[in-house]
Amino acid sequence: LEANESAYRRLVLELYARHAPNCADLQNSHGEAPGASLGFTRPAYEAVGGFAPIPCGEDRAIIRAARAAGLRVHHADDIWVEASCRLVGRAAGGMADTLRIRLAGTEYLADDCLPNVATLLDQVQRGTLGCWPAQVPQPQRVPVRELPAHIAKLRAFLNLPEGEEATASPGQAPANCWRGENFPAQVAETSEPRTAGAVELS
Repeated sequence: LEANESAYRRLVLELYARHAPNCADLQNSHGEAPGASLGFTRPAYEAVGGFAPIPCGEDRAIIRAARAAGLRVHHADDIWVEASCRLVGRAAGGMADTLRIRLAGTEYLADDCLPNVATLLDQVQRGTLGCWPAQVPQPQRVPVRELPAHIAKLRAFLNLPEGEEATASPGQAPANCWRGENFPAQVAETSEPRTAGAVELS
């Protein structure tokens, strides 16, 4: 499931790089926008009004706003950030929820930045493809098990032979970078202790 989602993501990034406004930088990039690894110049941050006061997705929202404002976005592949892999987080629908659902190995919906292929192709044809990252409403998200059909259609549209979708070329990971080995297949219900007066940063 993860391999299909990664393959579809690379194809979606290629489509955005070719057809979306102010998105050429996505070509051969990882295209990620997690809050723990974002950096801004002060003028850019102020130009978009900073982070939106929303419970989840503020990291992607500020990148969309930056692109829509014509600001340059760079996806560095030579910077590594350590972030929590907690399975209980501060925001419903955030990364902790995503990790927990995926590690459970059950059916889940593809990332909410990955529109279905019919929507993407319609937007390209109409010239209405917005800035990356997309934001797909819950009812329109693609079940991850349906991704192979979406991959085939998008690969054909992009005129890419099977297995040759654009790939990011990240730098060498640090020696202590976790790569997913030896993680339990099933994840039990978990909870994290809360310390009185502690401030949680994400």
